[in-house]
Amino acid sequence: EDDFFEGTIVLINKCRQFVKEKEGENMDTMALGQGLNDMLKNHKVNDDNDVAYYKPVLEDDAMLMCIDEIQELKRKNEMDSQAQDGSTLDKAGDGNTSKSESETIKRLQEQVSLLEENMARAKSCIASLANADGNMSDDSCSDEEDNASKKTKKKKKKSPDNDTYYFSSYSNTSIHETMLRDTIRTSAYENAILSNSEPLFRGKTVLDIGCGTGVLSLFCAKAGAKKVIAVDNSDIIHQAKQIIKLNGFEDVVTCVRGKIETLIETKGLPLSDGETVDVIVSEWMGYALFFETMLPSVMAARDALMTPVSGTMFPNVSTIFIEGGRDFERLNY
Repeated sequence: EDDFFEGTIVLINKCRQFVKEKEGENMDTMALGQGLNDMLKNHKVNDDNDVAYYKPVLEDDAMLMCIDEIQELKRKNEMDSQAQDGSTLDKAGDGNTSKSESETIKRLQEQVSLLEENMARAKSCIASLANADGNMSDDSCSDEEDNASKKTKKKKKKSPDNDTYYFSSYSNTSIHETMLRDTIRTSAYENAILSNSEPLFRGKTVLDIGCGTGVLSLFCAKAGAKKVIAVDNSDIIHQAKQIIKLNGFEDVVTCVRGKIETLIETKGLPLSDGETVDVIVSEWMGYALFFETMLPSVMAARDALMTPVSGTMFPNVSTIFIEGGRDFERLNY
């Protein structure tokens, strides 16, 4: 599904770019259509240059906003095609039917494997939450315990810890691989940091909140920061330490595991009394900008640790666009 969305975005932007480049050649509609058709015939899926077409050619491109509908149309066409193929196979004989059934079984097996992998990951998260809550198995209770005793034990159970689930979800390297492969996002941070190396980073102290694999900390160290404090409260911090060491910046970047609010309160950061940070970097944005509710943690660090007046944050401005809409059939509201 992700491949479909990415491929559709690339294809739409390629077509837009082709038409844009041909506008100055005064081509008639017929020749333009033929040229566009030839370009589509030579289009290669997952080309190395596709990343250049992730950025929209047209602002507020209506086609890019209708990819769900395009996918739905594609599914409908595939279902119609399968129905026609099925009737043809019935006429063709048992040999072709067996081949089709074998391919269907193989595809279903792959889907089952993917679902089992996701189920195992979910069970792992649930198990970690249960252990953190001090949960006990039924076998640990004697047969003579009455219902009142069991109710008392249930009352003593701790409430689920949302932080445990949140930080555990970032312990797996796969989610960080997905983010790192978003070259538009990663390059934006890299360009912003390195292009401001002299005025904002060289010789400065930087705090990286939610450092993950440490890529932003490495950019800051490369920009000339004298000290970088990389903070993360998930197991990925161990990989971050290794990555930073392999890149030769272990003398500049210090990795600290913990929740930033707790580290501030307990003075668990490698800062002397009264020492502040010149720059705070963080990739705190979630779905619809605020979904992960990480911004309050960044703001807490800003208020407690950032150098007054001269201190800055990366990013320090964000914009959210909202458009109302309704669809009773799809959204039921």
